[in-house]
Amino acid sequence: MDQLRAAISLRSYAQIDPKVAYKQDAYDMFSQMIESLRNEVTQLIFQVRVEREEDAKLSSGLENAEYHHGPAATPLPGETAQAAQAQAATAPQGPVKPIVNKAPKVGRNDPCICGSGKKYKRCCGLGKD
Repeated sequence: MDQLRAAISLRSYAQIDPKVAYKQDAYDMFSQMIESLRNEVTQLIFQVRVEREEDAKLSSGLENAEYHHGPAATPLPGETAQAAQAQAATAPQGPVKPIVNKAPKVGRNDPCICGSGKKYKRCCGLGKD
């Protein structure tokens, strides 16, 4: 595109509108790019070899899996059994409470909380939406 932009300036000497020429040439380049992508994809599709694997290799073993509700009975890799039990004992019980901001919200035109004397929007609130 940069080469096209540099070459378009010469079209004005031939009394052709550079903007129109740029649009036409850019569209032609885009069409060529799409056509080359289609050709490459078509070539790749024809070169693909499909092989089937045996069903025995594909079985993941989920049929034998069991789910136990509660703390993990086996420790994670790199963790001792005692650390896993301690972590399970300190797990929060009951629903998790949402975080609530108790401090009042600073308005845009209020004095800044850092004490500079400027408005919040001109000091610490600069760049925040």
